Amino acid sequence: MLVRIQGIVLKTYSKGEDDRLLLILTPQLGFLRVLAPRAERPGHALSAATQVLAKSDFILYRPAAGIAVIRQASLLDAYADLRSHVERLSYALAMLELFSRISEAVQDCAREEFVLVQLYKDMIASLERLRTADAPLFALAHLAILTLPWLGLSLSYTTCAACFSSLPHETSVFSFLHGGFLCPSCQREEKNQGALMLHPRVRLLMEKMSQAHVDQLREVRVEVNLQKQIYVAIALFLREYAGIVLRSFEVIQQLQE
Repeated sequence: MLVRIQGIVLKTYSKGEDDRLLLILTPQLGFLRVLAPRAERPGHALSAATQVLAKSDFILYRPAAGIAVIRQASLLDAYADLRSHVERLSYALAMLELFSRISEAVQDCAREEFVLVQLYKDMIASLERLRTADAPLFALAHLAILTLPWLGLSLSYTTCAACFSSLPHETSVFSFLHGGFLCPSCQREEKNQGALMLHPRVRLLMEKMSQAHVDQLREVRVEVNLQKQIYVAIALFLREYAGIVLRSFEVIQQLQE
């Protein structure tokens, strides 16, 4: 059966001498692994449309069993402006890596079509935000927060992760031991073991980010130090509870040193 879909290439692997395996994110089918025959050959018709960070239209042959095969591919956007800027490219690759790791972690990628479409829109909107060089760290952190449900994870921004009491407005302690924010009482009892001291606004911003899609917060302006605190909190949470560490972000940190 032939299927036409749009997708963005998250990851590629060489198969044999000439073929290329792709992991793509699509709004219709979610995460999909496909084969691009002879795409590794220089100048081949499928090469450009099947490279990492390419948004393309694909015509796939989907057999009853086995991997889908790309018959035709048309490049829609190569994100050349991101590729020409090392730091922006590093953020883009970190976003792709994040979604690649999610595809490895989840057992069942079949979700309602609305959810898949929105997931795809959030990825595209995040890449578009990188094009403006507008708060790239905030964009990456926002995308990471939105991926938590796909990993079976959740954060409570209104109740203490240890005793489940209501959190006061000025809550600023994030515990990795309990996987969330702590009330003042539990903070004293735990003596800050495995805890991160954050600005009180961080919890409120993270809650807002968890409730809004990427394009809905496009005009939000956040101080750089708060962006860093948000990302550190969510990155350490992903490492602790999902085993996800973004190698691409290590490159970003090296560039900023």
